[in-house]
Amino acid sequence: MTESEKNALQAQIAAFPKGNITYKSISGKKYPYLQWTEDGRQHGRRIKESELDYLAASIQERKRLEGLLKSASLPKKKQTPSRTNVLIRTGDALRSFVQSVKAFKKRECFSVLQTRSSFSVVYAEPARQR
Repeated sequence: MTESEKNALQAQIAAFPKGNITYKSISGKKYPYLQWTEDGRQHGRRIKESELDYLAASIQERKRLEGLLKSASLPKKKQTPSRTNVLIRTGDALRSFVQSVKAFKKRECFSVLQTRSSFSVVYAEPARQR
């Protein structure tokens, strides 16, 4: 899609109303509202029943055009499968693996781990239960 086609599509999108149709229940009756965000603030206005069908069709068309613009803007990437090797140890294998660091106190193992530059280690405090 060329730049001029994108600009034309953006101009078409700008002609349609922003936002979505929601319904509020007041005194047991449902009323349609158009809600949109402008300058970081949420706005809304009540929609007359006579406007509802036209407005719903306009919003649906705007969303369709936005989807076209988004799909045209995305670069086409070649999907390459990723590979991750994972070693999971449980039971006796895990116990024997942990045995070498079991006597370490909190943060004591960092000096040992820093001397081994062949791998990176991420350490996080366990979440405290309240």
